[in-house]
Amino acid sequence: MGWKILIGIAVVLVCFIAWQWADYHRIRITRKTITYPKAHRWIEEVPKRICVLADLHERQFGAGNRRLLEAIGRCRPDIILIPGDLVVRHRRSTERAKALLCGLSNLGIPTFISPGNHETGMERLNPETFAKFREFFSQSNITYLDNASVRFSEHVLVSGMRIPDRCYKLSGRKESLNDEDFARVGGLSADDGFVILLAHTPYYFPEYAKHGADLTVSGHVHGGIVRLPFLGGVISSQMELFPKYDAGIFREGDSVMALTTGLGAHTLPVRVFNPPEIMILTVETSER
Repeated sequence: MGWKILIGIAVVLVCFIAWQWADYHRIRITRKTITYPKAHRWIEEVPKRICVLADLHERQFGAGNRRLLEAIGRCRPDIILIPGDLVVRHRRSTERAKALLCGLSNLGIPTFISPGNHETGMERLNPETFAKFREFFSQSNITYLDNASVRFSEHVLVSGMRIPDRCYKLSGRKESLNDEDFARVGGLSADDGFVILLAHTPYYFPEYAKHGADLTVSGHVHGGIVRLPFLGGVISSQMELFPKYDAGIFREGDSVMALTTGLGAHTLPVRVFNPPEIMILTVETSER
């Protein structure tokens, strides 16, 4: 009887591994609606369909990331926002990330990227590789926002924040962001517009909201890597158990953060009950 139980366990284990392998390679499109008061002065200028991608980590979904690009194209976004970690810091290849960027450039959709901890890590560890990666942006219509801000329209500002390395410590140890960190972004607290902030880690959402971000898009935690029903993300990429910010939509007053579970993984290709995600945001107005 014991051998039958062992065979049964082995069959279940093989099926689970096969299912998770297939889940790891599919692309899930998550659609979320975010609302702002109609009284917001510039809400009519805000892009109404926003695509959020993060944490590719040099993954490939078909040759040249064709499957990923096709899925994005079918969503027909007005803008694409990528809050970091397209690359893996210690690798000397960025070809898969550049293939995605080339395809996005060909779509002709305004695309903005901010650095994640892997971009800043590659800049430090593999400066030549990173310099070639940065050169690509000058050859495309994709905007890399490294502590910089640009206008999407007259009253909509898109800002990309470089989160300091001190903020990426393991086990949830968190050092604060200060006014100087936010001052480097430039224009974040503008009073004359709607501010969209690309900030790789979600841990500082209250600070982003306090300093003027109307909409923040983040990644980094990979959805909690392992996700469980009713409990959500189990462990973040910084080895924090049951992180407060794991995935989805969060609010601080009228400020909203959209946190994607991301597309890839690094070191170990693990994403349990957590398929790669394209997040599509629909912006609406409420009567408040």
